[in-house]
Amino acid sequence: MDPERILKVFTEEYVEVKEPLFFKNLRSMDMEDEKQGYISFVQLSFENRGVLKELSASGSGPIEATVNALRKELKRDFTVIDYNEHALGAEASAKAVSYIHLMDRESGKSTFGVGISSNITRSSVRALFSAINRLYYPKTAEG
Repeated sequence: MDPERILKVFTEEYVEVKEPLFFKNLRSMDMEDEKQGYISFVQLSFENRGVLKELSASGSGPIEATVNALRKELKRDFTVIDYNEHALGAEASAKAVSYIHLMDRESGKSTFGVGISSNITRSSVRALFSAINRLYYPKTAEG
């Protein structure tokens, strides 16, 4: 299989997985807390089967806050097993690619998601949405 075909299949299977949950926007603000150090507050907007949802949550960082918001909204108990990211290129304008390994605590089933963006946080949240779509909605995610 040629490299272009491998990239195309990878992108379709892991990056372009945007149904039924489609990430739209995230606003994040960090505040110092005397007891916990820093705490992140997020405002998340996404579409669930075409219906716009807007959520707010907090956590130790923007990814944990987003996970907390989605767990509550989707009524699913999942956890991030692993997270990695790296730059696609060497310039300051390089895009970030993020990988999230997600597991459903009830079934033990796990999968991966991938996100790409010029913004590291956005890349991470896209990876989270990709993983959730692949874990809970595989028929929809495949098209």
